[in-house]
Amino acid sequence: MKKWISFFCRVLFVNYEISWDKINDWGIYSFKGLRYNVFLIKTTKIGNKMTLRYKVTCTICEQNYLMRISLGHSESQNHIVECNTCKSSMHIELQLDNSSSSEINYLENCQEANFKDEGLFSDNPNYITKNLHPELLIPKEFSEDNFYNANIFEGARLVEERMEKVGYISDKNRKMTSDYVNNLNMIEKNWKIIKVAWKMKNNKQRNKLIIKHLKKYKSTTESGDADFNSILFDFNNTILFPDFIDYTPEFSKILIDSFDESELKNKEYLKCIKYYKTNLLDENMKKFYDIYCDYFELYNDFKSSLMYVVTSQEMNSESIVSSEDFEKTKMFYGKLFEAYTSNISFITMLHNIHKGREFNKLENIDFEKYLSTDKAKRTINFKNTEEFKFFDEYIDSQLRNASHHGNIELKDNIVIYRSGKPLKEYKMPYTKYLEKCTQLFIRFIILHQLQILKYHSYLQYNR
Repeated sequence: MKKWISFFCRVLFVNYEISWDKINDWGIYSFKGLRYNVFLIKTTKIGNKMTLRYKVTCTICEQNYLMRISLGHSESQNHIVECNTCKSSMHIELQLDNSSSSEINYLENCQEANFKDEGLFSDNPNYITKNLHPELLIPKEFSEDNFYNANIFEGARLVEERMEKVGYISDKNRKMTSDYVNNLNMIEKNWKIIKVAWKMKNNKQRNKLIIKHLKKYKSTTESGDADFNSILFDFNNTILFPDFIDYTPEFSKILIDSFDESELKNKEYLKCIKYYKTNLLDENMKKFYDIYCDYFELYNDFKSSLMYVVTSQEMNSESIVSSEDFEKTKMFYGKLFEAYTSNISFITMLHNIHKGREFNKLENIDFEKYLSTDKAKRTINFKNTEEFKFFDEYIDSQLRNASHHGNIELKDNIVIYRSGKPLKEYKMPYTKYLEKCTQLFIRFIILHQLQILKYHSYLQYNR
């Protein structure tokens, strides 16, 4: 854990000098000497094709589609696409391996089609082109364009904007960036391993059995012999990389500097951790576990918004995602809101100490009374403290109520939800909804990191 405590340098992206004679589906253009970002554009082993073409038909209405699927970081890509004609959801899965091969599976409301693919400049009315990418948004005006390639156009735009913000990566951080890109490639496999170990830990299974299972965890930034907390911390950093990976150590340093101001604060901190262990730890960890399970069940839908958020890129509200399973994602914000505003009590205790009070005393009420207050108001006590206001962001009680109670729907890429008494209607682009979910989930992970770090340190030095 020590290497994370001392990790304050801003990690940027690795940039490689690449040249392709063939970039698009059939290589119409040649782009020489362009600088791209390995995080945004993954060079795969599926030949030199950045986009694969598949002929698909909707089995409900028989509408034909040419699916142009760009490759991302995962070995398996799932795309749930709404049919233009009958509005049914077509579900296709692309499987990639380390050899030069790929396989498509038609999972729901679709099958392989039999029509002639007439190429990039075709305007054939017999089929509709759909551009899909697992990690990049597609501008709405190019979603059915025969020529558009997200890796080339959207990817290049993001890299250019990123370069303007942070410049080129320094040599000393090049390996760190490469390591996290490798971890990202393994994130879904690693989650399945962590999920089993976490469930065993929640059920008080033998530690030896948990450690044995965790040896399957693959990481270039953590040892296979590490304990559960260290591996979970490493996994979280894979999600937070690059722009949020510093937040935990930086916030921890703020707390350490504050608590070192007086012996009283240090004593209150130890009382806080003991209280947390006895009264909150088990229940909080179950909530963390449940939300992680929900998130990774929907990871296919959130991975594009995650990529934009952790690289501090604006999500264009007019762009669309390449997979849309709103029947499941519509409930996520409500569930996350409930878990986050429950577990945020840990930050409230730290804030009390930071302000020079006892850990269980807020400005006007005691901690037990606080735990019985409306969850929508649980962050108010620290929202005006500069060092803590990060944890008050993206709290939307109206959206929570609509998501939690199912008063929410999606029409033409617009989320429509109703909340309040009397019910009032609100609207936002679907990409904005995904961004809100992702931003709050990032804060949920950092909250988790702080609880791991603080409790882990307490166990190490106060046995």
